[in-house]
Amino acid sequence: MIPDTVRAYVAGLFDGEGCLYFPTKFWGYLLDASITNTNLNCLLFVQSLYGGSIQAKNNHNVKCYGLHIRKKETLKHFIEDIYSYSIVKKEILQKGANILGISPLIKQHSINTIKAYVAGLIDGEGTITVHHHGRKIGQKSQYLPFICIGNTNKQCLEFVQKYYYGHITTRKKRQDRKIAYDWNIEGYKRTNRLLNDILPFLQIKKRQAQLLIEYQIFNRTTSELTEEKRQFINSIRSLNFHPTLL
Repeated sequence: MIPDTVRAYVAGLFDGEGCLYFPTKFWGYLLDASITNTNLNCLLFVQSLYGGSIQAKNNHNVKCYGLHIRKKETLKHFIEDIYSYSIVKKEILQKGANILGISPLIKQHSINTIKAYVAGLIDGEGTITVHHHGRKIGQKSQYLPFICIGNTNKQCLEFVQKYYYGHITTRKKRQDRKIAYDWNIEGYKRTNRLLNDILPFLQIKKRQAQLLIEYQIFNRTTSELTEEKRQFINSIRSLNFHPTLL
């Protein structure tokens, strides 16, 4: 049996970049649960739980991958497992459940499933890094722990903000794209709490989280940007999709 925390983690991935396509002439006559991500390993983890097929594709000239779950019995298990833990896509999951003739059990989020859900969002749509925080003339620059999640659905970011504070900003709208939002936190206390909460549940960005926790301990020994600190920062940034190295 799949643990509730893993179900909540997958719900976070699905809320971040998932979709349920309903039977039409355009999409075909099969119900299709799909998750799109630039990280193949992220989808391979879900595939190991629920099967499905993975296809490579380009999304706005960015190489990404799509996991598609179409088998009826597998879809039933998938919807039943993540329904209770989804924050923003419960309505379409209910519609899919109705088509499949199932009634998912309703469970309440626990402290651990909340942590696992946020871990799923961060693995799928988040960045764990060190941010250069500029200072006024005459003051020293700082390199602070920084965690952000980007998404077109503001509600899932508000859910994260409810438990971990931080700020939500609106990105400048690009042509032919949905309005996107960013949630972020910066600094030591709040990032350290979040990292320690989600570390046991991360599947993809666990190494970034471990390094950022180590960086917080290391950085308190010196405020100067030493060569050793530069290498530490670059080690964290190099694990991200679009690293900016010092």
